[in-house]
Amino acid sequence: MDMQWWGIPAIPIIIGITELAKQVGLPKKYAGFFSVVVGIIGGIAISFFGDSEVAKNIVSGLVAGLTAVGLWSGTKNTIEALKEGK
Repeated sequence: MDMQWWGIPAIPIIIGITELAKQVGLPKKYAGFFSVVVGIIGGIAISFFGDSEVAKNIVSGLVAGLTAVGLWSGTKNTIEALKEGK
């Protein structure tokens, strides 16, 4: 599996799935953990469609999930800081 094929497009998908889960009732304090789990599950699922190793896909899914958490959190905090500064 190539990280460019799964990892990068997966990040906004993971963010979207996490936001959807929060709207349905997932407590915000579990959103980060949920994102990581979604990334890992996505990595495992990709293993069935390619010829790469499952372990490598799990790690790539983990990285995608952690990146999604950081990207969302960083963007949210930046927007909040800009709003407070006005």
